[in-house]
Amino acid sequence: MSFANTLSLGNSSIRNGRGYKRFSSLVASAALLCGLAGAPFSQASAAGLDMVGVNLAGAEFTSGALPGKEGTNFFFPTEANFKTWTSKGVKLIRFPILWERLQPKLGGDFDPTYAAFIDKTFDYAEKYNAKLILDVHNYQRYRDVVIGTGNVSYANYRDLIRRIALRWSPERSLYAYDIMNEPHDADAQWPIAAQHGIDAIREIDRVKPIMIEGNSWAGATQWPSYNKALLNLKDPADNLIFQAHLYFDGSDGGSYKKFDVTTVKADYGVERVKPFVKWLQDNGKKGFIGEFGVPGDDPRWFPIMEGMLAYLKDHCIPATYWAAGRAWGNYRLSIEPKGGVDRPQWPILKKYLTNSSCSAIGPKSTKPATTTPPAANTTTKPTTPTTPTPTTPTTTPAKPATPAPTTPTTPAPTTPSTGSNTGSGSNTGNTGTSKAVESSINNFTDSNWNKGIAKKMSGFTIPKTSASAAAFKVGASVKMANGQVYKIGSVYSVGNNMSVYLNGPILDGAAVGHPKKVTLFTAATK
Repeated sequence: MSFANTLSLGNSSIRNGRGYKRFSSLVASAALLCGLAGAPFSQASAAGLDMVGVNLAGAEFTSGALPGKEGTNFFFPTEANFKTWTSKGVKLIRFPILWERLQPKLGGDFDPTYAAFIDKTFDYAEKYNAKLILDVHNYQRYRDVVIGTGNVSYANYRDLIRRIALRWSPERSLYAYDIMNEPHDADAQWPIAAQHGIDAIREIDRVKPIMIEGNSWAGATQWPSYNKALLNLKDPADNLIFQAHLYFDGSDGGSYKKFDVTTVKADYGVERVKPFVKWLQDNGKKGFIGEFGVPGDDPRWFPIMEGMLAYLKDHCIPATYWAAGRAWGNYRLSIEPKGGVDRPQWPILKKYLTNSSCSAIGPKSTKPATTTPPAANTTTKPTTPTTPTPTTPTTTPAKPATPAPTTPTTPAPTTPSTGSNTGSGSNTGNTGTSKAVESSINNFTDSNWNKGIAKKMSGFTIPKTSASAAAFKVGASVKMANGQVYKIGSVYSVGNNMSVYLNGPILDGAAVGHPKKVTLFTAATK
């Protein structure tokens, strides 16, 4: 947004108090951008990093009842909720909302009543000095249709996120954008949609963090197996925070009905979150745990939760507990005080509210510092991740039901052995045997290629045949229709097709899109 547009937006609504606040905040943001564009927003206050917060859930309840009625089908936080939690020292709040209620028609205006409730929530947060993470709680879907399929286009999603940034980026209580809750069964579509979300926000807001949740329900334990493609996301402000979720009862997914806690040790919570933290460290990324929780009626889970919180504190990774809010009733994981009495989980959470030793969200990278650049055509073989049982939260009837995930047919990307792409569209380091394997790129529209995956992810999709599955593997090199050669970074099978992601710069969609062909240039080295 230009400074002139900023002034125009402010003047259009300056007559009321919210308009003036938005105007003054936008001008301040514009001034900040002039000198500090891209400056990290995750620096802690003098009191230390807010390590533990809560999810004030309710506005996303009962997604099957649309539009629904506030106070009956869904429940926004009240001023009393903010007063209660901030008086306890909780300043960090994840705030879930539902896309279908906010924007009843794709590409259309926001519902004025629902949007006004969100406005009011920001007002409460500002009054009580709380920081909100605005969470689009939609599982990579709109009315059960995966973004990027059917009638729900990437452009529809980008429109939503851009409108969100236009309306709420000036809010002083907005801490971060959580652009999609728990994507699942959309491994190919989510990285593309996420880039659209990032681009939409950065048209408006170059300052605040953007939180990116992972595929497979954002599960922390299985994170490395499903989210390699997220490393290709580009943020001009360099302020992405990757968000995982963690429940400790395995395939029960947060219900805690069948899992036998006596079968695990007290450090089980640490072991469950370690794969996510290691992924962050290995790739130099910032992290956050957006959901975790244990049943208040079974204290055997408490040391497991506390062990995880202590581990996260050591690594400067904040977390928000699931869940608080006025409509949870007897939900076992609820942390909302009942009849003025704190829930049993609260004393543990209270111990980890702040961390004065952390100045910013972590963790720190485990990669050793070096002043000598690596050789142009060598890579370090990464550790092949294991895939434990996914942890998928289920909910009470108030929260939209979360079906247990099925094990994907998509295998984890094959681990490369040697060789690398120079980043300029050429490759000289692979000594594998040349293969005369050719495939047509899938017949998507030119518009999709020019504006979609080829522009965002450096990749393409091809029909899955036995020959292509055997040939197009991680570590192999491919020659595109324009003669450029790239090394394959990851491969995913989606139904009868294969998504092939490449190392190196983005592709020229006009040059390599359908109906062009791609040729295997060198096979993967053994």
